[in-house]
Amino acid sequence: MESHGWMPIVIVHDAPTHHVTVHPDTAPPQATATPPPRAAWEQRVGTALRRPDGSFDLLLMAVPLRGRLRMRPPQPGELPDPTAPREG
Repeated sequence: MESHGWMPIVIVHDAPTHHVTVHPDTAPPQATATPPPRAAWEQRVGTALRRPDGSFDLLLMAVPLRGRLRMRPPQPGELPDPTAPREG
């Protein structure tokens, strides 16, 4: 596995559950199918910079009220500064 001097930090949003409410007078007589569950998704909120002692400095642009923070290896084309303009 390749070592990086930085890692993106993302909030992991769990997939919302889908609820549909209808008035009893307008509800169809047959049961409705439950939609398939959606996958969780990520939102980039910062960067973790590796320090010489192996620890990380976390630079956050947002702090989640709900969800999980995740540090992961960068994906191809991902930049250390998420606000920097991309080339091409």
